[in-house]
Amino acid sequence: MGPMIRAAPAIVLSQYFESRGADFKPIAAAAGLAPGDLARHSNLISLSSFAHLLDRLRQEPGGEVALTRLTDVVATSSSGLIGHMALSAPSLRVYLQCLAGFAPLFISSVEVGFDEARSGTGRFYWRMPSDPDAPLELTALFSVGAIVGRARSISPEGWRPKFVEFEHKEPPDAGRLAELFGKRISYNADRTSIGFDAASLARRMPDSNEELFDIYIDMAVRLMREKTLEEDLVSRASIAIGDTFASGGCTLDSLAYELRVTRRSLQRRLEKSGTSFEQLVDTVRRARAERQLRETDKPFQVIAFDLGYQSQSAFTRAVKRWFGRSPREYRQQVQARSNP
Repeated sequence: MGPMIRAAPAIVLSQYFESRGADFKPIAAAAGLAPGDLARHSNLISLSSFAHLLDRLRQEPGGEVALTRLTDVVATSSSGLIGHMALSAPSLRVYLQCLAGFAPLFISSVEVGFDEARSGTGRFYWRMPSDPDAPLELTALFSVGAIVGRARSISPEGWRPKFVEFEHKEPPDAGRLAELFGKRISYNADRTSIGFDAASLARRMPDSNEELFDIYIDMAVRLMREKTLEEDLVSRASIAIGDTFASGGCTLDSLAYELRVTRRSLQRRLEKSGTSFEQLVDTVRRARAERQLRETDKPFQVIAFDLGYQSQSAFTRAVKRWFGRSPREYRQQVQARSNP
C-alpha cells in the first residue's frame, strides 16, 4: 500500500474549482479518485492520486495561477483536526512541532520533522517517497505553499521564509516560485525543507486559544494511540485479502472471521482508519497490479487471475481507472523510463 493522505486538501480543491464553474468530477476520476473518496475530510486517498489531481487541475484554464492562490485558501482553512490545531496554536513554532509530531494522522509513509538550531531558527522538513509515475513535485510545491501561507498570514507584509529546499529538479517557472518563497530557493536537496527565523517562530497564530488548543492536543494524542491499533488491523486485513485473490477472493464476513472480529467491528474499525472493505480490496489489488506490471513480464491474463478478476477485460478497466492507461501502455511507459 502506497503513501496515503487525508482527503481534506483535495476537498478544498474541489470546492474552490467548482465555485468557479469547473466540473470537478471528471478531473477527480482522471486522477484515479472514486466518487466516494472525497465524501469526507477524514477519508484516506493515495498520495499518488492527489499528485495527479494537482497535475490535472494545473492543466485547467487558469489552473497554474489558481493552484498558487489556493495555497493561501488552504493556509487559512480550519478543515480537520490539524487545521483547527493550526489556528488555535500558541505560536507558529508550536504549530510546526505539532504538524511534525502528529503527521501520521494526515499522511502515511512520509518522514516529517521539525528541528531548531541554538540560534532559534527552525527547519520544517519532509521526504517524499519515490514514484516515477506521479508528479510528486506538485505535492511538495502545494505543501510548501500552504505552510508558508500560514506563516505569511501572521507576518508583516513582504515576509518570506529564510530558505526553501526542494527534492526535485529546478522547474521552468523557478522565477515565479522566487516571487512566492523568496530568492533563497534550492533544488535537488535530500529533503524538502522550509526555514524560519526565531521571530517568525515566536509569532502567535491568528486565533490562538490555549484552552481549545489543549483540547485538540488531547484528541490528537488519543487518535495517535488508536491509529497504532487500527494500522495493525489494516495491515493484517491487507495481507489476508491478498492471500485470497487466487482462490476467488474474500467477503467482509470471511475477512472478519479470519481476523477474529465481528463484521460490524471490522466495518467500524476500517472506517476509523479512513477506508472500507471495498476500498481496501481495491488498494491491495492496485498495489499488486502495479508491482507485477512494473517488475515482471507476466501476461496480463495471468496477472488478472492472480488478482482475482474473472476476466482480463475487468482487469484492464481497473488499470485504466487506477493509472489512466491500459496495462500494455503502463508497462511500456515504465520500460521506456527504465531504458531511456
